[in-house]
Amino acid sequence: MNAPEKLKYDRATQDVGNIVHLEHYNCCIDDQRLAVLFYVVGLGATRDPYIFPGMENIWLNFGRTQVHMPSRAEPPKAERLRGTAGFVVPSLEDLAKRLEHAGKEMKRVIPERKTRFEWKEKDGLIEATDPWGTRVRCHAPSPEYGPIDLGLAYVDFDVPPGTVEGIARFYNEVMEAPATASKGRAVVRIGRHQKLIFTETKAKQPEYDGHHIQIYIADFSKPYRCRVALPVDRRSEGRPQAVPDRARDAQHEAPAVQPTARQPQPRHHQHDLRCGKRRVPWDILRRPASGTSTIGRTPICARP
Repeated sequence: MNAPEKLKYDRATQDVGNIVHLEHYNCCIDDQRLAVLFYVVGLGATRDPYIFPGMENIWLNFGRTQVHMPSRAEPPKAERLRGTAGFVVPSLEDLAKRLEHAGKEMKRVIPERKTRFEWKEKDGLIEATDPWGTRVRCHAPSPEYGPIDLGLAYVDFDVPPGTVEGIARFYNEVMEAPATASKGRAVVRIGRHQKLIFTETKAKQPEYDGHHIQIYIADFSKPYRCRVALPVDRRSEGRPQAVPDRARDAQHEAPAVQPTARQPQPRHHQHDLRCGKRRVPWDILRRPASGTSTIGRTPICARP
């Protein structure tokens, strides 16, 4: 009998970097009613039943991931991601019906308010814009997203031309997360089935407004040491709601990403870093952003 053929594997495809989970993005808003109508009635999230049940903030649960939308700013303000949030939802057909209903409800409940809400079906997915201008792209479950059937799978940031090489270098060297850059696009792997994407565009970018993403990391101290060693970017000083430079025992905020050190560039986004060893559920690497067993995180579309 012939010996079995020796198979070759790319073991690097199984590597998990220092960033183990993309947990939420945070944008200030000025009206919780619109957040409920778009993210709950439309996208199918559930409002977290324990944290911020009042009117000062709203946490929106998508499986093991969230969207945070504080509404306590004085004066009221609205932020938006400079890019696209990518979600996985159980059914695109049901999503289309919910978004159609959510649009009608916005006109009924707040007829005087003009919003940027819109949605369309495109190439086997659904693209939508929330009332404040954050773009959302929704996918059906697929092998690309592993076991995720409801959750935030990626954030795809718009960045200026000529910046993705520096962005990939930052994530490889400082955050120790596997990152590649090619043809105007950088991809950062998070855990097994999530990612950050940075896509170069010539379109004019709005001023950075203070929104952030939150990630869990395994090596908590190295990014903090790098952060302390960096010169402070003071361009946001004097702006209302500027993000403070603060650190806690298991959390700290990294400065906004600067793509290159050779020339000034617009600030892209800010990280809220959490210590993965303390707060990530034990099975997050095995089953990231999936399942509906967590209390209060059962999607609207899965309820009887």
